Amino acid sequence: MLAKVCLKRFRFVLYAALFFLITLHITDRTNSGLIATVCIWFALPLAFIAFVWWIYACIRDIVRFFKSGAVPEDAPTWAERAVWWVQDELAEIASLDGRGKVRFFLFRVGGVALAALGLVLIVRDSIVLGTILLIGGLALCVSASPQSVNRNSPDIKMLACPEGVTAESICNAFADVDTPLGKPYMGKIKTISSDAAIWGPNVGGEYIYLYASKNRRYLHLSSNAIPEWITSGTPDGQKKDEPLDMPELLADLCDCIENYLKTGNVEGVGNVGVPPQTPPET
Repeated sequence: MLAKVCLKRFRFVLYAALFFLITLHITDRTNSGLIATVCIWFALPLAFIAFVWWIYACIRDIVRFFKSGAVPEDAPTWAERAVWWVQDELAEIASLDGRGKVRFFLFRVGGVALAALGLVLIVRDSIVLGTILLIGGLALCVSASPQSVNRNSPDIKMLACPEGVTAESICNAFADVDTPLGKPYMGKIKTISSDAAIWGPNVGGEYIYLYASKNRRYLHLSSNAIPEWITSGTPDGQKKDEPLDMPELLADLCDCIENYLKTGNVEGVGNVGVPPQTPPET
């Protein structure tokens, strides 16, 4: 059993040492330039820190084993994480319709291609253009599907929009649901051509708005802190001044709207509930 504990930890020591030697070799070969700079200032220190850490972890777990006889539990390996990621991706693709799958494929392939091109340009010292392409590629990958957007973007949410559902119908369905930003109303947002359902703003100027995409396939839910962008004005009344975690409220509201689109039941936001409503027509 002791050999198993040692093997578990010493293999990471060997990985760190190998990474350090490879990085040192690359540094000696390149001498100067961006790659050498990254190796000297980031990769080499990181490899050294990892090497020291895993030596410490190995000694720590051996001492714990002698004291209690307990074998340390490892975190999931990269291989296990990769398998889980592939399973999640396949499940995400399976949940999309035909056009959604085409969008997913185009955005992911295009995003990876742009990001790869950006990295190549950065290595060749075209840092500004390469960085722009890298950011654009990552943005394309993230926006490939509603699930991907919701998972990676705390300030923007995206939902599939059933036929016949509009921002106004969502606003009407949630008209009696109070939230930390108040009840929704229809209005205009400066950057959006269509009407939007708006929650807020509060005394801090924070608000949430929902609108349908031009092709009516998706509903977009976003937060903002620039009340001047509400060009249609706001309802009269006292603005709320409650402690607010905007990303959490946005995620909660997104879940409630998604549940309504699936079941027709309007659930409360912020622990405020209302009776079930009529399901949306699909």
